[in-house]
Amino acid sequence: MAFPRYAGTPRAGFLRSTIGLTFLVLVFGSTNASAEPKVGVDAQVDVPVGPSAISSGYAGGIRVGYEVNATVVTLMPEIGGAYHKFGGDMAPGILQGFVGARVGTGSIVRSSVFGHLGYANVRNDNAPNRSASTLDGGLAFDFVGIPKIDLGVHGAYNVVTGNSDGAAIKWVSAGVHVQVAF
Repeated sequence: MAFPRYAGTPRAGFLRSTIGLTFLVLVFGSTNASAEPKVGVDAQVDVPVGPSAISSGYAGGIRVGYEVNATVVTLMPEIGGAYHKFGGDMAPGILQGFVGARVGTGSIVRSSVFGHLGYANVRNDNAPNRSASTLDGGLAFDFVGIPKIDLGVHGAYNVVTGNSDGAAIKWVSAGVHVQVAF
């Protein structure tokens, strides 16, 4: 109801297009926008949500991305891999590969949201081994005041989907990371 008089007219479409284009120019149209490749290394603690035959563990990962810094936001598509090792009766080791992205804002301390989709191989001690799709989503806070180096903390919710060989494995993670620009 923002454009009651012009809602179905070409004038309303032009007005919405103009507002949208103005927003895109303000966010991505800066003359000082930059882009650079980055490599990130993660270390974290994993706490399972399910199944109950799994106890807490640890993980390490590596990510490679191309960060685009615009006026207001930073976007980084990335690809990577991680290894998670849990305890408990099943004691799974999960090797995963993924693709995803990060979107952040901030000049000295950058807050960002991230998400990844991928594929994982699960090796269990007392259950069948299997492969399944994986996904995660989370938040990160980075100190970006050092040239070419970002230091940060992150937290995420992670899932390896279930299939006929086993139930879904779900966990929350918290850790630290460093990213280096080239």
